[in-house]
Formats: sequence, C-alpha cells, structure tokens
Amino acid sequence: MRYVIWDFDGTLAYREGGWSGACVDVIKRSDTAVDVGIADIRPSLATGFPWHTPDEPHPAVTDATAWWERLYPVLERAMTEAGVTPNTAETLAPRVRETYLTEDWYLFEDVVPTLESLADAGWSHLVLSNHVPELDWIIEDLGLARYLDAVYTSASIGYEKPHPEAFETVMRTLEADATAWMVGDSVEADIHGARHLGIPAILVRGTHPEVSHVVENLHGVPALLARETDR
Repeated sequence: MRYVIWDFDGTLAYREGGWSGACVDVIKRSDTAVDVGIADIRPSLATGFPWHTPDEPHPAVTDATAWWERLYPVLERAMTEAGVTPNTAETLAPRVRETYLTEDWYLFEDVVPTLESLADAGWSHLVLSNHVPELDWIIEDLGLARYLDAVYTSASIGYEKPHPEAFETVMRTLEADATAWMVGDSVEADIHGARHLGIPAILVRGTHPEVSHVVENLHGVPALLARETDR
C-alpha cells in the first residue's frame, strides 16, 4: 500500500482570516462598541495554542470540551488586548468555537484533482494536522471526506507535529511494508517532523533551501511521487 499523509490547514484548505478572523467576526456580532480588525488580534494569537509548544504533549487532554476550555483563555487574552473588556471577552471566547468551525473554510483549487489523480495511481490519502478536535467536521463540510481513509488531528491524539509521536500514531496504523510520504506547507512541523522518522516529505506552497522535494502547488505532487517511487 502507498499513502500520502496530508497536512490540512494551509495545504488542503484554508480559513479566510484564520483564528484572528473568527475572533473579529464574533466581536463584531456582539453588543460591544469596540472597533477591532484582524491586525489588532493576530499578534496576541502568536502564542498560546498547543502547536506553539509541540514539545509539550497533552495526551490527557484529548476530549473536545477540555481542549477548548484550555484555549478560551488564549482567545480572551487576545480580545482584551484588542480593547474588549475582560467580562465581555470571557463571554465571547466560547462563541469563537462555532464560528471557527463552520464559517469561511475553502479548499484550494488544486486539491480534488490531485487527490483523484493520486488515487487513480494507487495512492491512499490520510490527514495529519495540528488542528481542532472537530477537524473531521470541517473536512466533511468541504466534501473532502470521501477521498480520505482517516483523519488524525493533534487535538485528539495529544501530540503536535513535529513531535515524533504525532507521526508514529499514523504509522502504527499502516501495513508494515507500506510506503508513506508526508505533504505539507510547514518546513518545521511537516517536513522536518516527518524526515526525523525517515518519512520522505514534500513541501508545497513555499520554498526552503534545505528541502529537496518542493512543488509550487499540489498539481506537482503526482509527478514527483511517480518519479521518486517508480525508480
């Protein structure tokens, strides 16, 4: 069997405005008079998420409710630093959950053609992403689930890429003689994390001088895999 392990956010799909946009949407729909934009929120969200400290596993916090409860203080802090009162921020933070999960997600245009092309060539698809517990909901809403054999999100397995256990969790489910490649847009989380375990990896939607397998977009993945695996 041959598998492509895909990163999700930034590789297969993206949310317009990301986490900052979700916070801004929630604030603007509230009764608060604070005029806030994405640029006001984003700096405060540069820390505090589990994937900002991948060397700190959280295998005891994989329940969705517990995971979000740990995140709300991060969202509250970002809102208060943007000018929202602490009491209002505490009320608004839980509303970010539904907004983030259900609004403004889009697939890149090259995703479906690439998945179909690789499937025709005998590749199966998995997702391994540093993401929310409900990642499978987002994937289902995007119509992507039918192309995937399984979805692994760090929120549910308790380890963030590039932590080795994130990749090992996936690899333990595969056949002993399976071929697997990682594809993602993060040099540190996806490429270095996979290569540390001997999993070959492809960087997409970016460049880096230390990465040998690079394609501009997903359209280049099938040809690269064919070239590297059919030698």
